[in-house]
Amino acid sequence: MLSKDIDPMDEKPSAISSALESIPLSSIRRILPDRAILQACDQAGYVFRRRLITPVVTVLHMLLAALWPEESLNASWQVLWSVFKSRHPECPAHSPSRGNVARARARLPLAVWQNLFGWVSMCLCGAQVSQTATNPQ
Repeated sequence: MLSKDIDPMDEKPSAISSALESIPLSSIRRILPDRAILQACDQAGYVFRRRLITPVVTVLHMLLAALWPEESLNASWQVLWSVFKSRHPECPAHSPSRGNVARARARLPLAVWQNLFGWVSMCLCGAQVSQTATNPQ
């Protein structure tokens, strides 16, 4: 029996990773869109394979962990996975293991985070300049 007969999503990890990347988290993504994360990877020279847990998913997971009241990486992953499962019930029932999630975090180089910090800083400076221009005191 072929694996596609058992679980059709097994042969489509890119479909799952794309679905994971589609999780809203609108307030975070307005400041840090996917293109900024991918650009930060590119600027850092970080070349990655298209895995289930992509750099976009990893960054969203880490930011959610920083903001989540429980302050637990595992709790923030469970929140992401629950949102994902509620929007895509056709995908596998089980979350990737904590070890796989931890390895995904470890793969993301520090230079990517530094580039993301630069992106957010530029956005905030631009917003401050814009606000000052429209509301001079």
